[in-house]
Amino acid sequence: MPPVTETHLLDDALWSRVLTHDIAAALQGQVLQCYWGDEQGRTQSVPLRLGALRERPAHQQHQQFSVFFQGPASPQLPQRTYRMRHAELGDFAVFIAPVARTSEGLEYEACVSHDSHGG
Repeated sequence: MPPVTETHLLDDALWSRVLTHDIAAALQGQVLQCYWGDEQGRTQSVPLRLGALRERPAHQQHQQFSVFFQGPASPQLPQRTYRMRHAELGDFAVFIAPVARTSEGLEYEACVSHDSHGG
């Protein structure tokens, strides 16, 4: 794995990584760091725990599923693509949206769709 840089910026190498169902299933219950840039352009992070996976009907040759993340009540991250880092597997670009407030904080959903032959 290449050296880790603490940044929220999304680069070409990051976009080429595919979060497959198998990877997401293996990460269930584990924490990923979610990075974003604040108003001054500084990188901030918050831990998100990968929770449930929900299968979506396959469409032609695409694998589709949802991944749910649990985060703290604050900050509430807006809907967009974030750099997420797993300590062992490295970084992924993941588009998340806040979907619920829970007793533990906030829940986010990432809907994943990709070519089922690509990963």
